[in-house]
Amino acid sequence: MSKKLTIYLDLDEVICKLLDKLCRIYNYKYDKNLKPNDIKTYSLSQYIGEKGIKILKQPGFFRMLEPIEGAIETIEKLVNDGNEVFIISSPMNEYSVFEKYKWVKEYLPFFDIKNLILVGNKGDLLSRINGEGGVLFDDYLREFRD
Repeated sequence: MSKKLTIYLDLDEVICKLLDKLCRIYNYKYDKNLKPNDIKTYSLSQYIGEKGIKILKQPGFFRMLEPIEGAIETIEKLVNDGNEVFIISSPMNEYSVFEKYKWVKEYLPFFDIKNLILVGNKGDLLSRINGEGGVLFDDYLREFRD
């Protein structure tokens, strides 16, 4: 029997396609040609400015994100294999708190919603993850380094 893991998964850009939608709307609104692969750092404002950041803060933005191909099936397999799976995300505002919750409920109906962690600073979870031997999958590593 294989050892069961405690797994922490970021929501945006690990489970769902935040940058695809952001670039699509930004390019349409401001006649640009930004691609997700053009974004190399977590500092989105250096690519899209404050006008672009406002897109992320609009009601409905997070609710309609598309899942990354294979993410839902992979999470379901991890859960069904008996691993303890948590989804962690940093909401931008009151809209995104509810929308991220609804997204998880809709796309991951098998997921235990009590394992959804919405927190302002994911870096604060590092000590717990390190102390308990969990595995973290996140698209932004600098936040978790000393």
